[in-house]
Amino acid sequence: MASSLAAQLAQIAANSKASLDIKAQKAAHSKSLIFEPRVAATQSYQTLFTICSEGFEELCELDGRFKPFSKTLFSEQSMSEDRTQMTTAENAELDKKVESFLRLVGSRLRLMPSIRALEWLVRRFRIHENNTKSLITTFLPYHSIPAFVTLLSILPPKIPHEYRFLSPYIKSLTSPPRSVLVHEAIHKADFLNTLSEYALEACRNQQQYPTLVSFWGGIMTEAVNGLLENMRSGRAAVQQDNNEAFLHRVGPTLAEAMSMKKVPNMQIASYMAVTIVAAKGSFDDATLSAFMEQIVHGWTSETVRPGLVCLCILAQYRSAKQLSGKVTKALLKVQNLGEILVELGQERRVDKLTNGLCIAFIERLCKKGDARGLPIIRAILMSKILKEKQIAVIFKSLVLAAHRLDDEVDKDGEIRKELGSTLIDLSRFSGETSEIIRTVLEEVDFDVEELEMKLDVSIRQRKALPGSQEDVEMTESKTPAPSKEDLRETIRELSTQKRALPSCLSTTTGEVYDEFSRLFLRVVSQQSEDPTLLADFDQLPSLSRQTAVSDHTYITFFVRIWSGPYPTLARAAAVDAVRRRLSDGDGNDLDFQALIPYCLVALVDSSKKVRRAAAELLIQIGHFFPPQSKAAKKSVWGGKNLYDDSAKVQWLEADTVSRLLHGVILPALEECIMHEDHIRAVLHSTLDSSAKNEGSDGKKALSSAGRSSVLSFLASHVVATPLLRVKSNLLSVLNRIRGVSSTSRTKVLLPAFQWWASLSAEETNRLSEVEEVDQAVLHTRFAEIVVPNDSEGLDCLLSIIKDSASAKRPELVRSISARIRAIWSSMKADTKFDVAQTMLELSQARHASQDEEDIIADEAADFLRNVELTTEILAYFLESIQTGTKLITEPPANKRRRTSSSEANRAVTAQASAELSATLRSVTFVLQLVDGSNPAAHPELLDSLFGTLSELQHFRTVIGSELGYLQNLVLTSLIAMVPAYRNNKSLKIDGSGGHGDLLVNCIQKSSSPIVQNSALLLIASLASAAPDLVLHSVMPIFTFMGASVLRQNDDHSAHVVNQTIKEVVPPLMASLKKGKRNPVAGATELLASFVTAYEHIPAHRKQGLFVALINTLGPDEFLYALLAMLVDRYGPNDSLMAFASELLGFYSAEVQLQTLARLLDLISDIFKPKPGLSATLLGVGEDLAEKKPETTALQQLTVFPSLLSSRKLRKEITVLTERDDMDSSKIRDLYAILLRDVLAPRDAYKVTTKGTGYR
Repeated sequence: MASSLAAQLAQIAANSKASLDIKAQKAAHSKSLIFEPRVAATQSYQTLFTICSEGFEELCELDGRFKPFSKTLFSEQSMSEDRTQMTTAENAELDKKVESFLRLVGSRLRLMPSIRALEWLVRRFRIHENNTKSLITTFLPYHSIPAFVTLLSILPPKIPHEYRFLSPYIKSLTSPPRSVLVHEAIHKADFLNTLSEYALEACRNQQQYPTLVSFWGGIMTEAVNGLLENMRSGRAAVQQDNNEAFLHRVGPTLAEAMSMKKVPNMQIASYMAVTIVAAKGSFDDATLSAFMEQIVHGWTSETVRPGLVCLCILAQYRSAKQLSGKVTKALLKVQNLGEILVELGQERRVDKLTNGLCIAFIERLCKKGDARGLPIIRAILMSKILKEKQIAVIFKSLVLAAHRLDDEVDKDGEIRKELGSTLIDLSRFSGETSEIIRTVLEEVDFDVEELEMKLDVSIRQRKALPGSQEDVEMTESKTPAPSKEDLRETIRELSTQKRALPSCLSTTTGEVYDEFSRLFLRVVSQQSEDPTLLADFDQLPSLSRQTAVSDHTYITFFVRIWSGPYPTLARAAAVDAVRRRLSDGDGNDLDFQALIPYCLVALVDSSKKVRRAAAELLIQIGHFFPPQSKAAKKSVWGGKNLYDDSAKVQWLEADTVSRLLHGVILPALEECIMHEDHIRAVLHSTLDSSAKNEGSDGKKALSSAGRSSVLSFLASHVVATPLLRVKSNLLSVLNRIRGVSSTSRTKVLLPAFQWWASLSAEETNRLSEVEEVDQAVLHTRFAEIVVPNDSEGLDCLLSIIKDSASAKRPELVRSISARIRAIWSSMKADTKFDVAQTMLELSQARHASQDEEDIIADEAADFLRNVELTTEILAYFLESIQTGTKLITEPPANKRRRTSSSEANRAVTAQASAELSATLRSVTFVLQLVDGSNPAAHPELLDSLFGTLSELQHFRTVIGSELGYLQNLVLTSLIAMVPAYRNNKSLKIDGSGGHGDLLVNCIQKSSSPIVQNSALLLIASLASAAPDLVLHSVMPIFTFMGASVLRQNDDHSAHVVNQTIKEVVPPLMASLKKGKRNPVAGATELLASFVTAYEHIPAHRKQGLFVALINTLGPDEFLYALLAMLVDRYGPNDSLMAFASELLGFYSAEVQLQTLARLLDLISDIFKPKPGLSATLLGVGEDLAEKKPETTALQQLTVFPSLLSSRKLRKEITVLTERDDMDSSKIRDLYAILLRDVLAPRDAYKVTTKGTGYR
């Protein structure tokens, strides 16, 4: 009994948080976040409250949400509250307030007022003992700061089991690393649940803060990653169980986080974790779809973009199928969804999401008639975010949707119209998607224009109709198309009247044709539902079907239809109508060759249906021309009045027509039906004399005269027909044929080009708009009529481009320029010269100011820049600008005699604004052409360029400008040409031109560093290729270099100097040695230029520059001279002696000793009665010299100690003296000579060194 009572008392004591032990109470009271235990133990609650309430008041000033706690936790009454005396309910209420305060104060734990406020809760309410879990969780996002370690120091011995992993860190009072927290979150569900619940509760109460959300998001993401790694299994059943356990563990938390619309940061953090779920997990589509639905259910305008990113990632791990209805419906509500998806597609893969979305939109369109997704589909397909197969599948789905839509879903036809518009836009899109869509259309044999008609958008503004009000209404209004009854009534009314319908191949067709063409299109659109409508239309009296073989009305009406910008069904129906009429058999005595050109137009049609109809028509025409029989001559249908001017049409003999049909065209019809380009290839191989043997069968069928007549026949129709589309399509065939025998296509087609060029800009725009022809294509095809080396055609092109009226048609000018450029390489040399001469004149004859556009001048200039100009052409150009500059710089002799200098100046000033600017513009352009024409390939221009450079020197004095850009153009071109003279000895440079003096003058008078550097590089190049041209002018160049280029700090100047030294110095030294002159004395001026520049040369370049110079000259002969001149000019100061030692130390010990010995010889020469080399190098011994020999010699001798004491020299000599070979022997001899010269008798030097004892 006693033992049982004792056990119960022990359990009560263990669970009790109150203690009767005074020491224990004092120890508990000393637990503090701020004060040391010994200080905290002595503090009263009154003192604490005073200190802590100040911190609380500061918090209230920062955030008003703290103020309610002033009536509870921080009230005056709180000083007398004792948790041990409270009831369980009161303690529970207190816990709620404490936890609420902790969540609120968590965002400011780095601030001291927050720590002060928490100090009160720790000391008064013992929250570190009673609310341990909440307190630790509040501090956990700040686990790396000192405050967390302080918290660990006051925690009770027993802490919640969720945080028992902190025990080692409580003992050591160190911060736990993040990896420990992540590990615990992965392996202990309680810890992750505690952290998640704390974060979610904070969000529920709007007490969240960025640090908490980002901390939770990071831990959750890493925990999800770790959990999925640990739950992987090779057994499907086990993996399925693990997936369910994972979703049960973290699914509810992520779901609630994603639905917190008022906390966007929490949503984004959960998206991050969900992406890991998709990437690392092996979940089925249903699970991923559930996540996607949860995302769209909870997102807001702030989180829609991150949500879309998350959806993209989820979709990539999903099967390629349409999105669920909930996701699709939510995405439809997103503003600018298409643009956002395209933007995201530039950053990451979005193909599976957009693919599934497009399919879902299409399904929604078919089932619910919801067309809101069509603009999004259009934007997606026109971008580059989908794969080719996906684009093909979506486009096919749209096509199927177009066929599936019916009146039940789309009662008023608006959805079909919008879908048709979308399909048309996509099929005519010019981006990369267009090729994929075009392939899809070919695979499904689907006609875009046929669908237009089915979708009630067949009658559109783009038709070649002037556009009556009725037509516009049908195109753009929302009224439905006419019903069958309306059409039948219209046909019935027209059948009772005979309205004049003139030949439809005349220039003007009239309103009757427009009315009948509109009616025909409506009939064709209803043909599938009521075939009798077309038959009734065919019998209208105005069409004159019965007299079609004698009257042109019927056939030309349908010819114009199939040759015009009409829907495919209409074009094919028109061809079939003519075929059916010819099959009636009443035209057997007529020659229908006039239809052949228009059949060829139908054979190059983009629609296979039209091509098939054209093939059947040609077979029918072939029945009128039996093969291999001399048919009697028949009357040509339309031979006299088919066109307004039919007299110039070249008709074929019946035998030639028969051979053309049965030998060339009809055998190839199957291939022509398959591809529209095949007929072009067939006619090219048959008619073109230059074609290869693949067309031998066709050439056998037609004689040379027959081929020539066929070419003339087709060309005459190009000239005569008023239809631009026919002209364009026939030209696409004929422009492949260079000519037949001596007849070129230019000869027979040039009138067509002249007609096109004679039109005004307004007329070409009107015709192009009416027939919906791309003007750029027309310009190109008309210009391609001209073949290379056809003088008449080329003259026509040049005469048009020279006509100032052509400036009103810029596209025409551009097409002519492009054509001449295309045939340039095939032109003869003299033709090229004439064209280039004309283009140069046009490029300079501007009719606008420099700021305005002159299309003719600009195109001519662009032409010359983009063709390969020959040497002869460039030489002519250079000669022309030299002549132009001479006219400016040298006025006529009689003018010079009659005018004074002031009058001459006024004359120059007067012409400066016009002639000078024109000449300057011409010079600039020509020099740019030379520079851009690979000058190295035209070395023969070298003398001409030097002449141009000379003229520029005179020209610059006239206009008072540096002309640095022009001079540099000439110099860079010359630099490129000189290597050819070095490599090809047969090329000679004119030595009488004074090129060296010209370059020196250019260098000295120019203030442009670029010009100076280029001239130096040219001199360096000439010095190796033709040294005699420049060596006599070298010394002034080096003097100039010392004053300018050597002092520059840029890399290009360093390159210029190095190249000049490398190329100029060797031939210069060879020339000096050849002239039996002392090389050192001869190079004095060269050395002096470098010595003068020494103090201005950048420090980092000095040694490299002088080493390069000495290496080029030869260190044995010139190193001592350079050192002596440096010392003589700058004196033996510390900086110079350091540089001299460094420069000398660059060479071997042998060279150093030789240099010092020669330097002593030079010093000895100073004291000779008639100094030799020292007078040249150091300027002593001259009558007017201010230098005293003694002073000069002393300066030189002062440098010796630093030169001899070089560590490198001593080390090398030490090594060499220890060896016994020829090198060491030579060093010993040099050393002995040097020692002897140093110790020479003092009378030889006559120098007194004060204070040194040396005489």
